[in-house]
Amino acid sequence: MPKMKKPIGSTLFALTAFIIFSGVFVGWKSALAITFIQRDDSRLIDAYGDFKAFDENSRSIKIWFPEKSGLVPVIIYAHGGGGFGRSGRIVLGRFRREGFATIGFDAFRLNGLNRKWVWQNLSNESKQEMISKVLDGAYDYANARIGIKFSKIFFYGLSNGARSVLRANEKPERYPSLSGIISEGTARNNDIALKDCNFPTLFLFGEKDNAAGARYGNEIIYSAIRSSLLINGEPSSLQHWVNFNKDRGCNFRINVYQNSGHDLFSGLLRVKVEQRGLDRFVGSGATPQDHIILKEKIFTDIFQFFTSQLN
Repeated sequence: MPKMKKPIGSTLFALTAFIIFSGVFVGWKSALAITFIQRDDSRLIDAYGDFKAFDENSRSIKIWFPEKSGLVPVIIYAHGGGGFGRSGRIVLGRFRREGFATIGFDAFRLNGLNRKWVWQNLSNESKQEMISKVLDGAYDYANARIGIKFSKIFFYGLSNGARSVLRANEKPERYPSLSGIISEGTARNNDIALKDCNFPTLFLFGEKDNAAGARYGNEIIYSAIRSSLLINGEPSSLQHWVNFNKDRGCNFRINVYQNSGHDLFSGLLRVKVEQRGLDRFVGSGATPQDHIILKEKIFTDIFQFFTSQLN
């Protein structure tokens, strides 16, 4: 558990000053519902409080149904630490063209928070708590319509959202209608280990993805291996992680794409300079043509996974 300083948002005056100088744009109700506590010896801030749940009438939540009649599978998309953006629009747009219903949301906007500030300051654990709260509500919305509008429910998560959707494996009784999970660029979380495997899960990683990595000496442990650390408690290879899950009967598939980094659909492979620390490899493909080919390959793998769970 990280060491904490005193709450920097524990009073209206302190929180108001914090909002002004940090660029957090929140309303009165949102401000009073969330307490911000900065970690000792760290720039990271943890958020606690009554995070908002799913609200189908909110402008930060988008629900889409195909025009065709009959039951259709629905994809619930959980965004990453920067909020719902370009990658989410690309992924959900493709699912819609393939006849899926979709539910997308921005958990940070729903809570009245500025996404850029959240990205730069909040801990992964806090981001994931906010995302998970809305994700659960979106699932409940879809589950109430199973057999009426929807035939199956799938989760798709990116980065912090990828860690949030994996939580379903820990409590399968909470998600009786969930048919499968896609976890892209699984982000780290120091408090939650990936111990359970109750749902078919497809992991998508770029081979150069260092966004969720941890350093051991001069070595960077990448996202897939970082998830292994949360299972085994020590550095390990990706192959060991694959074998570990296979041996315990997990229906996990792990796809690693060459010439790719974090956030596979965000554009061409590039280095993104970070004020927060380690510069990140993001995107996929060194040229526009490579990016198109890789994107189609990834979507082909995704729809093969869906097909295997729909039959």
